Amino acid sequence: MLLRLGLLVCCTTLLETVIGQTKVINYIDNSIIGTPKVICAENDLALDIVTSKPFRGNIFVKGRAKDKSCRQSYANNGTNSYSLPLGKCGMQRLRSANPRGVNFMVTVIVMIPTTELSDSMQMPKCEYSVRRDGPNGPTLTYANVGDTVFHVWECTPADMGMLVKKCFVTDGDGEDHAVVDFDGCATDPFLLSELSYDASLMRAHASSQIDVATSELLVLDPADRGLLAPSPFCVPRLLLPVLPLLLITIVSLTVVSTALVIRRQNHKKELDVLQSSRYY
Repeated sequence: MLLRLGLLVCCTTLLETVIGQTKVINYIDNSIIGTPKVICAENDLALDIVTSKPFRGNIFVKGRAKDKSCRQSYANNGTNSYSLPLGKCGMQRLRSANPRGVNFMVTVIVMIPTTELSDSMQMPKCEYSVRRDGPNGPTLTYANVGDTVFHVWECTPADMGMLVKKCFVTDGDGEDHAVVDFDGCATDPFLLSELSYDASLMRAHASSQIDVATSELLVLDPADRGLLAPSPFCVPRLLLPVLPLLLITIVSLTVVSTALVIRRQNHKKELDVLQSSRYY
């Protein structure tokens, strides 16, 4: 029995960089001009700085870089003003007797980037194929019942690693059945074996055997007119020994039914002739 492989395996591949990419490094000559000006207001504290070139960076309270209320980002600014409410972001309050008043202490970090790193990463290209005679064998579209086929996934370039996971097969009814789980492990070894990876981690393969039980996951060859053929009729294995007898019986019933139809038609013609002769 020659079957057209219609086993659709939809996989998600996780790619991770394992070798560093070549980066372009540009040095930025920027610095603070003069002494930053501190302005104490009734409810907040302001810090004004001037840089030699447009400032693209961050100003934040020491130890509070992840706190958005204590960090401000800037892009292409010549004059930068940073404000902070009094008593917030870990600001310390100290009373002074001479001169009499209250002092506020806080450490502010002005992060000026001096190095610009640019990197371009090529998008990976992945292919899926079904092969025979091994994972390196020729690709195929058709397979016989009992054949072992190999599912192969491979990606380029070679400076990454691949993990095949979340794979499904689609049957003739359009329903999905998981064959590889989220961790990349086979869910049913009778449908698909465990995946094997080569040393580069950019090629993986698994095998499966085509039998009558799984042929419902396959689609017959489309008709010559370009229309998709209907889902195949799968005969249970217990009926295979008596299948010739069933075919002979079906043919016999067809012949008998045809003979009965002919006899009925002839009998009807005889009745029509008798009825017509009565009128003469």
